[in-house]
Amino acid sequence: MESEQSQIINLSSNTVLDYAFPGWFAEQLHACCVEGSRIILQITAPAALGNLRPAQRLIKELSPLGCRLAVSQFDAERRTCQLLEHLDVSYVKLQPRLTDDLTSNAKHQESVQAVVDAAEKHGVAVVADEVTDTSCLAVLWQCGVKLITGTFVKESTQVLAQ
Repeated sequence: MESEQSQIINLSSNTVLDYAFPGWFAEQLHACCVEGSRIILQITAPAALGNLRPAQRLIKELSPLGCRLAVSQFDAERRTCQLLEHLDVSYVKLQPRLTDDLTSNAKHQESVQAVVDAAEKHGVAVVADEVTDTSCLAVLWQCGVKLITGTFVKESTQVLAQ
């Protein structure tokens, strides 16, 4: 049975800047018989901040295929949260350091809550990525984070294409 899971593909800053990438990627999806709606393209918040116009162009060109965008290394800094106003983002992944000692670190809890509040205003889901401490799960859920990945979750790594 074919899986209906989405695949996350990390993009470098160079890929975001490459005008030929969207056409090439569309060809690859077609050749592999992969629906664009199953693909989540991921860029880091620093890459998005440094390449805002190219990132906007990229997602504009690929969104007709159904591809979605995730921004990783997301924190509560004002500039980072402003990305939500300028990019069509489906997911933000919390900066992993924000989940360190989350149960005892009020500043990190406030930052996570600030990210969730900013994301909810734009209909964006928040992912706590690379969570290694199961004790912080309750705090994440209380803050409104509903999607969690980490070493304690049984995940299998899949390769889409080589």
